[in-house]
Amino acid sequence: MKNKPLKTKAKSLINVPTSLFIDTQYYCSQGLKFTTAEIDTLKKHFKPKSLRLVLPAVTRRELEKKFGERADTAVQTIHSAGQEYPINLLVDWPYAAKDKSELRAKLLAVMEQEWEQFQKHFKVVQLTDNGNLERVIDWYFEKKPPFGEGKKAKEFPDAIMVSALDKYCAKHKADKLAVISCDGGFKDASASRPQFEYFESLSAYLEKSIAEQAIIQRIHKLLEERAAEFRSVIEHHFEKLEFTVGQGWEGCVSDIQDTSVEIHEQSVIDLEETKFTVAVVGFISFKAYVEYAEYSSAARQFDRHPEHYDAWNRVRFRTTVEIKTDSEFTELKDCSITYFSPESVFVDYGQ
Repeated sequence: MKNKPLKTKAKSLINVPTSLFIDTQYYCSQGLKFTTAEIDTLKKHFKPKSLRLVLPAVTRRELEKKFGERADTAVQTIHSAGQEYPINLLVDWPYAAKDKSELRAKLLAVMEQEWEQFQKHFKVVQLTDNGNLERVIDWYFEKKPPFGEGKKAKEFPDAIMVSALDKYCAKHKADKLAVISCDGGFKDASASRPQFEYFESLSAYLEKSIAEQAIIQRIHKLLEERAAEFRSVIEHHFEKLEFTVGQGWEGCVSDIQDTSVEIHEQSVIDLEETKFTVAVVGFISFKAYVEYAEYSSAARQFDRHPEHYDAWNRVRFRTTVEIKTDSEFTELKDCSITYFSPESVFVDYGQ
């Protein structure tokens, strides 16, 4: 049966595919969170059930696996914290019990609840058919995308997802499918499939959905012309974060300096007259003064002569910045960070 065309809520949207496939790797790049700025903006512009979320069985199972791994990591972190001084002196520490299964179940439940809530905004199309497995085997031996060299040589889960999406597109020939993935294998696979429209992020999809593409280009030109000013907004916010010594060492971090932002991806995800929101992904290099001390577990005391280092570090970041400009889009009149990850930074003293 042919799908009926879907209508969007906002008048400022153009014809982007209303059927979406979002790769597991992209969810992981968001920290498995479903309340990000990009998702909130998507919900703002597209009314409930106006988008189809195409969900292959392998994607669903991969996510379930990732939820379990994240729950295991969180449980271990919490229980390890309970062994640290002075937390280990608390008689009422709620996670002191050896049995971790109850806490794991609770964490898994809240993550699955977030995932279910996210899906409610879409018409979810569950693909139970894994497509043509014989064709997947052919791709493997012929090294066709998503297969490739090195780590990509055995991308069977991705290949099965692509095969399932091929079958979906064959049934809905009038529709294009937005393939949202930060995985190069999906990008290469999309290049040979006319019905696949590849986006490296949800931010890139949102930017293309905005009708005023001429204004979008003016915004990118503005950000290019004011690049140093824009980067300084990110750098100043970063320098105010909490910094701690990594690798389990005791110590303190101070004097954050020589901060430098490298922007790898930048998309305009929202636009209202002369106010717009930009989603940014990149790396921040910085120098920090680190003071650490050897720690004697027997005496529970610091050594008398702590060491000092000037440590260079590089951190991956994601942020959204709300910007106000003038009517000609020539000035950055006001910039405010509305989201920033990470919220705190571990500094490796040995770098």
